[in-house]
Amino acid sequence: MVHPKTEVLVFIFVMLLVTSLSHQIRERVIDVGEAYIRGSRPPQSAPVTGETFGGSPIAALRRLPDIQAVIENDPTLIIGDTPAETLVISGTEYHEGDILIMNDGTLIIEDAEFEMAGDFLVIGQGLLHIRNSDLAFDQEYIYHRSIIAAQGSNTIIEHSTVSSDGYPYNVGVVDSATITVDTVEYHDFTTASLFGNARIHERHVNLAGEFVMLDQSECSFVDVDTVLIWCSMMDSSHVDFAFPEPGPVYDWSFNESTEGVSGIEYEVYCDSVYAPWWGMFSGSGSDVTIRDSEIRTCGIFFENTNADTINGLVNGMTHSDYRVPLNDRTLRFVDTRVNTFSLYPWDQSSVECSASILGEVLSMERSFIFVQNYFLDGSGGHIEATDTSATISAFAMVTADAISRGNGFLVLVASSQLWGQNWATDQSRLFMVQTTTPAPPVAYDSSIVGFEIVTGPALAPVESVFPIEGSVWVDGGPLNDVDLAGYQVFYQKSEYDPQIPIGGEQYEEVRDGTLIEWDTTGLTPGNYSIIVRFYDTAGDTLDGFSLIRLDDIVPAESQHTEAISLNILPGTHDIRLVIRLVSESSVDLSIYNMAGRLVSRPISGSLPAGVHNLKADLTSSGAYIVRLKTDDEYLSKRFVFHP
Repeated sequence: MVHPKTEVLVFIFVMLLVTSLSHQIRERVIDVGEAYIRGSRPPQSAPVTGETFGGSPIAALRRLPDIQAVIENDPTLIIGDTPAETLVISGTEYHEGDILIMNDGTLIIEDAEFEMAGDFLVIGQGLLHIRNSDLAFDQEYIYHRSIIAAQGSNTIIEHSTVSSDGYPYNVGVVDSATITVDTVEYHDFTTASLFGNARIHERHVNLAGEFVMLDQSECSFVDVDTVLIWCSMMDSSHVDFAFPEPGPVYDWSFNESTEGVSGIEYEVYCDSVYAPWWGMFSGSGSDVTIRDSEIRTCGIFFENTNADTINGLVNGMTHSDYRVPLNDRTLRFVDTRVNTFSLYPWDQSSVECSASILGEVLSMERSFIFVQNYFLDGSGGHIEATDTSATISAFAMVTADAISRGNGFLVLVASSQLWGQNWATDQSRLFMVQTTTPAPPVAYDSSIVGFEIVTGPALAPVESVFPIEGSVWVDGGPLNDVDLAGYQVFYQKSEYDPQIPIGGEQYEEVRDGTLIEWDTTGLTPGNYSIIVRFYDTAGDTLDGFSLIRLDDIVPAESQHTEAISLNILPGTHDIRLVIRLVSESSVDLSIYNMAGRLVSRPISGSLPAGVHNLKADLTSSGAYIVRLKTDDEYLSKRFVFHP
């Protein structure tokens, strides 16, 4: 639990940081992100190995594997390469790799416990029939595995259970393919996207999942507990409509013939759906007014090459009459609650957003988004960059995963992630700069992840030598041997002053340790920026900014005599004790707990005149007494340590 005074001090410090550094960070990260989009940072050439309200349907959509690519990637099992081929699997089996069912091939999984570490791809007139079985997808992250049904194929899952390691898995249905689900218990969330004339029919299902309706697709749900239906309202859509009130829905349809709806080609039918959620996508050129409804989630698409700015979106608000501030469409909510807003730039769009509470941010294709001074609550999914897009997030509080895929470029800077996992796949890049996180980023495939943070001190004396603590490192995925090439630390009095190096270049990674020793002799008291410029062997270079206050003496934490002085410097992970000696002396520096027991003795011996920086070497929170004894002087003081 944080003490109220501590919260106030932290808030003041964060506001100082934002005021002092936001312009520098904004200019630097926008330059980096736009350079990446323009292609001045070419993607790696290394090979790639495939790939709760769980996640984003747009993330799942981007995860759909290319059919031809799957075929060319040599699936480990192909059914249908000979006419009328049928394979029946029963019992317990673990299958590693993709399964392709093609032409008129048939795969029957019956009375089986079948674990799958790969994707199902059903094409042509192929049939996948799973009955009386337990199907488990082996996943390391969300949307790691998929069922893809294409062309005129048919997939049937009945009287079975489906699980996916606690992560949502992906279903894509395209062309005229059909998926039928009957009497199935889902243990995890499913995200499905429908294109063309695709169809999904579900009945007697506990947790149907979420479904993105596009083109001329069709979905029906009968006797289903939980389902989130995403109604796409794109360029030709004209909608003035009220969704059903919260609670069970019986005999309800949404299509072109629904009153107040035009420009919609898909169809949704619900009967005996007990916990429906309503979602919607807004596209450029649409004219949409939603009345008297509760919208679980609203996704806003940004298209083409125009630059857009949007501010002030807030999750969980009930609007009497609110027009979302966008010039290329009408999106209006009347007496309607919107639980989640999410942003989806694609094509070659460029978007800036600030002062908002969002559920998800996800860039696609060659788009770029810079979002700052906001809260990402994760109610719509996560933050992600995929394809060859770039997402830059600054001065944010985040309770969601951070993900990069494809050749995407994602940077979180000067932010606090309170909850979430962080990973990169394919050939993407994910960097966390001056950002606190419970889970350092992990690299898969040929991706690159980097992490930099200065953790302390926030307050230090002039005329002293003390360590700047933190971390800086770079990791590559298992197919990429990229590493940290080096880093250098600088200080700067104001953004208009030059950046002065602190020592020379450093070439070894640091994980929760000392980045550099800083000699502040001759500097004047005041606020200084600390810049950590780090670069990897792939050619990426990023700057991390933090703020430090230099004072003559650390207030309320020091005592002096003419011969000696003792300063206590609180850091993130330890306590630093700075001793100043006018002349050489024997020194005994001891730390006692409040029971009077000696817990640490940083020094007991002779020290020359000058400034000496010592580590307290404590492991437990609590109040302590530090005692400094020299040949002629004696000092003691109390302090509180929170590791």
